[in-house]
Amino acid sequence: MALISCPECSHEVSENAASCPYCGFGVAADIERKERVEQERLDQERVRQEQIEQAQQAQIEENARRVKSRARKKKAIIGFASFVVVAALCCVALFVVTPLLKYQNAVKLMREGDYKNATIEFNKISDYRNSNELAEECVYNQAVNYMNAGEYDTAISIFTSLGNFSDSADKISECYYQQAMVYMKSEDYDEAIDILTSLDDYSDSVEKVNECNYAKAVGYMDSGDYATAINLFTSLGDYSDSIEKVNECNYAKAINYMKNEDYDNAIKLFTLLGKFSDSETMLSECKYRQATYLKSRGQYQPAADIYSMLGNYKDSPALYIECEYQHACGITNKSPLEALSFFENNPDYKDSADRIPECKYGVAINMYNAGELEKARDTFGELNDYNNSLAYITNIDILMPFQGTWTDGVLGIMDIIICGPQITDVFRLDGEVRVYTDNGKINGNYLQTDTNTNYDYIYKLDKNGNLIQGQIINKNGTLTISFDNNVSQTFVKKSDSTIKPAESRKDPPAIGMTAQQVRNSTWGSPDKINTTTTKYGTSEQWVYENNKYIYLEDGIVTAIQN
Repeated sequence: MALISCPECSHEVSENAASCPYCGFGVAADIERKERVEQERLDQERVRQEQIEQAQQAQIEENARRVKSRARKKKAIIGFASFVVVAALCCVALFVVTPLLKYQNAVKLMREGDYKNATIEFNKISDYRNSNELAEECVYNQAVNYMNAGEYDTAISIFTSLGNFSDSADKISECYYQQAMVYMKSEDYDEAIDILTSLDDYSDSVEKVNECNYAKAVGYMDSGDYATAINLFTSLGDYSDSIEKVNECNYAKAINYMKNEDYDNAIKLFTLLGKFSDSETMLSECKYRQATYLKSRGQYQPAADIYSMLGNYKDSPALYIECEYQHACGITNKSPLEALSFFENNPDYKDSADRIPECKYGVAINMYNAGELEKARDTFGELNDYNNSLAYITNIDILMPFQGTWTDGVLGIMDIIICGPQITDVFRLDGEVRVYTDNGKINGNYLQTDTNTNYDYIYKLDKNGNLIQGQIINKNGTLTISFDNNVSQTFVKKSDSTIKPAESRKDPPAIGMTAQQVRNSTWGSPDKINTTTTKYGTSEQWVYENNKYIYLEDGIVTAIQN
């Protein structure tokens, strides 16, 4: 079995193979085509040769016949024979020599690289030998020249017209690839990516797509469009140093955030970056600046919290104590207990020691108002004669017996709860709980409401320990305390509890309520119910006093008449 060279890839293959095992080229079909073309050429040559031989044989026979003829015909025979010879030679020139010369000329043009004219000449003798094949080869070589000259669109058009000739399909891909390289060089990455993506896995197209996206991402990063750059670098996975570039972008974003005083976002990014570059140091710096920013705007507590987390970074400890001090000064009236904690723990810082009595006084006042009278008395006692502490101690002694829950003892519908100086009236009627609280004040040995009206109540304790509620009556512009039987009421101590109950009020009836909800409303149960039942359902009319009505359809309120 002989081996031949594959016309497509030049690998050696068996002459009996149907196709090349390396590139898939149809070897057997190609051999058959070439043999057919060669056989046709040989047949044409044989026919022409037979024609010449027949002409020559006819001439010989004619000459022999003429020799035997009469002498008078000799000259004519010789002339006729010459004519036949010339005619035969002309036939040979017409059918053999002329096509051969044109073929040779076309081959010469082809060898000289004049593929355009060579193609024209081969097409003129398309039936001669392998002119068609050589014409296609010339067109192919023309396309190669265009490709090498960078005229890729023209080359692609020609290679496409060649169909399956040689490696035209591969050349088309190569043209597109080279075209993409031109776009890449001119930084037109989107065009390059479109072409390379269409090439699938041709050559290193996939790698080049990554290279383009990487270059685009770098461009976005350089122009400050970090968000777009991060998206592209992230999509590239572990290509080149894309992961590192993502960190670089986030770092640059964090720096910008910090410069623009957007510390929260900067801190998030520096925290995300971990140990990247000097991110840990920049995280501390960012927090430091944030705390300083908050401090400058009087937000001392959040600033102090941040300085505390920074440990010994720069002068954070000193700024921390200063912020805590300023915060304590600012909340002395609102939260004296919290302020007191700082001043007592840092008595040597600035005027902290001088601020302690003011805070203690505020704490004692809060205890007094909250009904924590024993604690309040102890705290006021520590203050000696600071402000009016001694007066408060006196008031506490007066208030102590009044503390607790008192009930009317008769109807059981009203309680009085005294907590510190506050007086709360609790009324329980028709399932409702109404709660009213007033501030109280000491009036001699009495406790009275402090509403600044003409109807303040005043309270005392009788010898049996009962709470007597009287009134302060305005007579001709003069306020007079009265415990007259007409205006006074006696309450019995129910418990020491000073906890106020939750208020519970009934809602008025409303459209959409159920029958039970109406019964629980301020109208309560009706005096009478008129019922009408039809195939469409049950209708009810609830009748109340004073000509009030509620209408229900299948148990749901649909109308109210008041």
